[in-house]
Order: sequence, then C-alpha cells, then structure tokens
Amino acid sequence: MAPPPPRATTPSVAASTTGRAFALVYQDDDIVVVDKAPGILTVPTPRRERFTLVDAVSRLLSKGPRITREALVVHRLDRDTSGLLVFACHRAARDRLVAGWAEHQRVYSVVVAGVVVQDEGEIRSRLVTDRRTLQRRSSDRDDVGEDALTHFVVQARLDGATLLSVRLSTGRRNQIRVHLAERGHPVLGDERYGGLSRHKRWDDRRLGLHARSLGIAHPRTGEPLSFDIGLPASFARFVADNPARAPGDPSIVAPPQRTTTAPTKTAPAKTQAKSTPATTAAPRSTRAPATERDHRASAKSPRGGRR
Repeated sequence: MAPPPPRATTPSVAASTTGRAFALVYQDDDIVVVDKAPGILTVPTPRRERFTLVDAVSRLLSKGPRITREALVVHRLDRDTSGLLVFACHRAARDRLVAGWAEHQRVYSVVVAGVVVQDEGEIRSRLVTDRRTLQRRSSDRDDVGEDALTHFVVQARLDGATLLSVRLSTGRRNQIRVHLAERGHPVLGDERYGGLSRHKRWDDRRLGLHARSLGIAHPRTGEPLSFDIGLPASFARFVADNPARAPGDPSIVAPPQRTTTAPTKTAPAKTQAKSTPATTAAPRSTRAPATERDHRASAKSPRGGRR
C-alpha cells in the first residue's frame, strides 16, 4: 500500500525572525518533511530560545500561531546547516521512525576549502567533546567517545574549493564538520572548526553544508519515501562561478601529512573497508588549516547509511 498523497505539492514558507524558517516539502497525517533554512535551531538549547524549527512546524500543524498540536522530533540538523528534516505528527509515527532510523538514507552536499584529490573515501574516528569549549574532536583512543563513520565522493573540483557528496553511517553531532576539518578541508563558512580558511567568492555567513536528500520508510505503511531538493541557489552559483581544476594540475601541492596507523576495528554492516591513507591538497588561493590528526581512511563506493 502506497503512503497517502502529500497535502501540499508546492513549497510553503513559514515566517520567522530570520525571514524564513522552512519550506514545506511533504505532509500527510503521519509525517511532515521540511527544507530547513540555515540559521535556525532545530530544537531549543538549555537557553530556551523562543523560536526554533520544531516550534514553527508545530504552528503549521496547529494551523495558527497558538501551538495546540506539537511536532515530534525524529532527528536534528546543526543551526547553520540547511536541508531536509522529517518530523512526526504523533507518537506512534515517531517511535516507528526512530526504531528504523538505522536504515534511513541521507546525503549531504558539502563545499569545502581546498582541492580534494582523492575521488572518494571514508573517514572513521571516535568523536569526543571538550568539556570546556563543547567542541568535538577525534580521539586516538578506542575506549572513549562515539564511533563516527563518514563517506565522501567528489562531485566537482573548483578553484580553491571542492563540492562533495557526503553520506553518514553514524549521526554524531558536528560529525561532517569535524572529520573534514581534521583532514585539512574544513567546510566553508565554518568558524567553529574552519579556523582561518576562507574563499574570496564564498559568503562566510553561510555554512557550506546542506542535507539534500532523505530516504525513509513511511511509519504507517512501510513503503519507501525518497526526497531530493538539490543544491541551494547559493551553492549552485558558487560552483558556476569557480572553474573546475583537474587533480593533475601542477599548481596543486599536497600538504605534508602525519600518518597514524590505528588499531583494526570491525566496521558496521555494509561499511567494512580496507584502511589506506587518503591524499588531499591545498590550493594557491585558499589556505586550509593543517591537519589536526589523520584517521583511518579508505577509498570505497558509498552506500546507504544513516546519520
């Protein structure tokens, strides 16, 4: 049995203090799928912010400014990340989505500093949180933190930057941003993990991280649902305005790297791969920060995963 048809086939926009909170992508009696705007929290922090995405979607369900029906959170995106999120309309739908979350698929479009030479690969480490700064980083120890596995494929090599397609097998906080920054290719616009990395044509007010596609099983019918909203206009303009560069360009110089061999670990199902170091390169026009540490990395074709 196919899931019920969406109530809205054209995007609708909710007003917010930032000008736009989300565009409605899909809605039925069980779920709401939205395209989150950058700059808005998914849920309140301990500071109890008055306007968040879950509030905006709850007002949509309540059909007015007074919240009488709450949207239920299934997963989150960082404040400055844009893209697809699914909310549940009732507890049974949320419980089914959460229970099957390991099988969902999500792909991100990511613009990073520097020219990534390796066509595809994966990054694996254990992420820990600094108690003082609350920033995330990778640890060399196997008995601390959370296992994090990131897969990437180069979509376009640009002048001083690279457009990546990134899929997660785990969904740790700041995972993409930390993994790519520690490889010497921070996400453009990322002040928290990007250091001094800049690009003359990139608006640093915009984080170069966008959740472009989402695949889930409908909580009522079990039928697969797939959504793809493509690149944001700002990403597309940036790609068009920056001519591509070939990996063999003699002006691309690979930065020195310190290689660390980590203990062999058993990868989760569907993600096992041999460990080989990845090669990256920094462009002339953009200075990428030095790699904080090298992790297990190996080339392999991406497959469905979760965050």
